[in-house]
Amino acid sequence: MLQIVGLNYAIDDGPSKSGWSGESNPDLSETDLLETFWTLVKKTDQIVGFNILGLDLPALLTRSAILEWRRRAVLPIGISNHGRTK
Repeated sequence: MLQIVGLNYAIDDGPSKSGWSGESNPDLSETDLLETFWTLVKKTDQIVGFNILGLDLPALLTRSAILEWRRRAVLPIGISNHGRTK
């Protein structure tokens, strides 16, 4: 079963931030990670990641739907998949 257990991000040139759910942090749930991700997405105009279109975004959208996460997920226009913008 697919589950989101970690989130790592940086904004502009700022430091990298991470969050992990599960045994290492029982107070942080998968829903908390999804809420953080979608909140950050709404504040940006570009997402960059390795294989983000092939794995990350489909997994985040799938888990959001399965968990019936009711906040509207709006993807920004600029998404870069390892240097290729789509």
